[in-house]
Amino acid sequence: TRSGVPYLIAAVFYLAVATAFWARERSRWSTFAYAMTGYFALSVAIQAFSQMPDVFVWLSLQSLLVVATAVWFQSRFIVTANFIIYIATIIGYLAVAEAGSGISFVFGAVALGSARILSWQKDRLRLQTELMRNGYLLCSFLAFPYAAYHLVPSEYVSISWVLIAVFYYLMNLVVSSPKYRWMGHGTLIGTVLYLVVVGIIQLKPAYRILSFIVLGVVLVGVSLVFSIIRKRSAAGMGEAEKAEGPVGSGKE
Repeated sequence: TRSGVPYLIAAVFYLAVATAFWARERSRWSTFAYAMTGYFALSVAIQAFSQMPDVFVWLSLQSLLVVATAVWFQSRFIVTANFIIYIATIIGYLAVAEAGSGISFVFGAVALGSARILSWQKDRLRLQTELMRNGYLLCSFLAFPYAAYHLVPSEYVSISWVLIAVFYYLMNLVVSSPKYRWMGHGTLIGTVLYLVVVGIIQLKPAYRILSFIVLGVVLVGVSLVFSIIRKRSAAGMGEAEKAEGPVGSGKE
């Protein structure tokens, strides 16, 4: 572990220099160069301190740290570079680690966190981050079902995917972003395909029936909830139009 200490010290030093350049001079290129050097040194330190496959957990968490600091630096270059490194980390994990290690859940959580940070701070960042947010959301959309498929017993895979879809629907209600609603729809569609293609053949009748019941209940519940929301939204718009009255009816 001692071999990682110099790199950790170097990471702190270069990130401090990057912060100083940004605070005093607002130099984007100097900040980018020093910050990326610090992130690289931190990655080397993480690899020195960690063992396989835990190193991928810490590297993915570092990605979340980089996104947060990139927002403060207002650097689209750091955001873009970090996303590429994040994808490379996932590829490295798939190449050398066991699929059932559960680290895919961490990748999904980091992707969701990164997408939320970019969404919360998009005005501060002063750049179009829609593509990056969509990329992170796509990673989480794939990572969670992938992790559940390898970790959960085969009898409960479809139920776990339904729970993931419910989580996305709850996120949609909390942050009012239709993207999470579409992620929930996509996960439910994947669940249906899994049950039709795999479940009917491999699952025992009891688990197959249970899976279809859970899926059906969630589908009906989601349909009712969104129908109520749409009706309330339409009623609110109607009341607002009545309150405003017809255009041009005011006296001159």
